[in-house]
Amino acid sequence: MLNLNKNSKTHKLLAKIKLNVLDRSGFYWTRSKILHRYKVRCSEPLVLKDFGLYSQQVDLGGKYYSCNPSIVADGNSYVATVRTVNYRLVRNGWFIVEGQSHDTRNFIVKLNDRFEIMEKAMVDDVHEREASADAINGFEDLRIFFWKSELWALGNACNFELQKNVMALQRINDGRVVENYYIRSPFSSAREKNWMPFVREDRLYAVYSLNPLVVLEIDKSGSKVKLERDLNLGCDLYGSSQLVRWKSGWICVVHDRIDVKRAGRLYRHRFLYINDDWSVTLSAPFCWKIYGVEFCCGLAFQGGKFAASISVHDRQAFFVEMDEHVVESILCGNLRKRL
Repeated sequence: MLNLNKNSKTHKLLAKIKLNVLDRSGFYWTRSKILHRYKVRCSEPLVLKDFGLYSQQVDLGGKYYSCNPSIVADGNSYVATVRTVNYRLVRNGWFIVEGQSHDTRNFIVKLNDRFEIMEKAMVDDVHEREASADAINGFEDLRIFFWKSELWALGNACNFELQKNVMALQRINDGRVVENYYIRSPFSSAREKNWMPFVREDRLYAVYSLNPLVVLEIDKSGSKVKLERDLNLGCDLYGSSQLVRWKSGWICVVHDRIDVKRAGRLYRHRFLYINDDWSVTLSAPFCWKIYGVEFCCGLAFQGGKFAASISVHDRQAFFVEMDEHVVESILCGNLRKRL
């Protein structure tokens, strides 16, 4: 009979197991469910299942893993980017690299209204990567948007060895980066990531942080702070999607992270609606598809429907469709009501 006392050899061995998972019942388990379970229950709904949402996984093939897609509406269809990487997430920020160093390759894809791929091409950013050590490991986590009728992306250039991330503003045309501008941190930070872009009256802005709210204006020469305001959110939230114009304001997806002992990291998401006067409505937290590592890099709205782009375990890319009234219901706190 197994001794599961906390001081037993069996328990100590289980504590060293790194590949823990989180199942739909809301309990964290070790790899052997028979031996032990951690009493950490998740109360957040899984909106794909609880609301019966339509989703489509996009697999670009090859040896790289698809993750952190972004999406923007384009007429009756969508344009999306999908990041692909040569490493696998193991646990709590640890990766297994399948190659000599971390590498990111981005794809641009044309999707129909069911998120089926009509066209795809790897983004040609070779010149930009060779021209600067800032981007030696590629451009990560693009957020795409249309600005002055052109497709642009705001992501970060990565130098993994130096632990450095610099924001990069890029114009993409015909599958190639045709303009690239490095946007240095307005606060002299060595690592910048996850700025949330939006276009207002033909000017480009980005939400830099949420608590306090800091909004930057961005152009080809850099960025400057345009707004600082305490939102009194009562929690630490971080950037995920772009901001999308909706009703009389802006809507986006934000997230927080919870580290659970021996079980890994849990990402929770919320919708955040911002009025033109910068007052906000924040939804309750939810998860998309699983309890664990999820990330949303994109949100689009057209024809009464939202499209969100999400990554699961940093190795799967999904696009999710939501009727407008579902998002309204979530913002109103009706997370457990199946519509």
